[in-house]
Amino acid sequence: MQKSWLLGTCAVVMALSATAWAGPVGVAFDPISKSALVNNSFTLDIGTALFDSAADNVNGFEFYFSFDPTVLSLDDVVFGTAINEGNSSNSAQSWHVTGGQAEISEIDLVSNALPSQPGAFTLATLHFTPIAVGSTPLTFDPQRSIVIGPTEMQPLFDNGTVTVQASGGDDTPLPTVPAPTALSLLVFGLAGLKLRRRQQRG
Repeated sequence: MQKSWLLGTCAVVMALSATAWAGPVGVAFDPISKSALVNNSFTLDIGTALFDSAADNVNGFEFYFSFDPTVLSLDDVVFGTAINEGNSSNSAQSWHVTGGQAEISEIDLVSNALPSQPGAFTLATLHFTPIAVGSTPLTFDPQRSIVIGPTEMQPLFDNGTVTVQASGGDDTPLPTVPAPTALSLLVFGLAGLKLRRRQQRG
């Protein structure tokens, strides 16, 4: 299968730069585990962390990930500001979903104006709507997903899970029953001993 336009651009960027890999970069769904109710929309971030403080900035990425389309619907993707410095015209952004396969990508178009990125930041925020009760993994495809700086970076992916429950007619949580304290257990124990002695006498 052919790579998208981003991979072609990445190839040009990498050909013009050194061939050595930059330091490793972590990519993960945040939060990794999410609970949601049917029809109650929620967001998940795709975050990154540069493990090497001297690593190059992230200039672009292309992620492929899968989820169960009978449980979730991906409605929108909002890209972070670390690559485009808060101006979407500074980068080329793209996302689409086919069934339960999603592809999102962004690449910097003004590499000489890249900001000094923090050690950890959000690359994109995913907007989901749960459509049925169930559980689905969110799984990156490490063979097709890439992160680039001036050179290609070594991504370490961390997958996620979403569990969807029925919303029901009343979302008010049930009152919790407090656990018995040591004092109440002692009182019950003494009352039990007293009752047993009465039974033995009678």
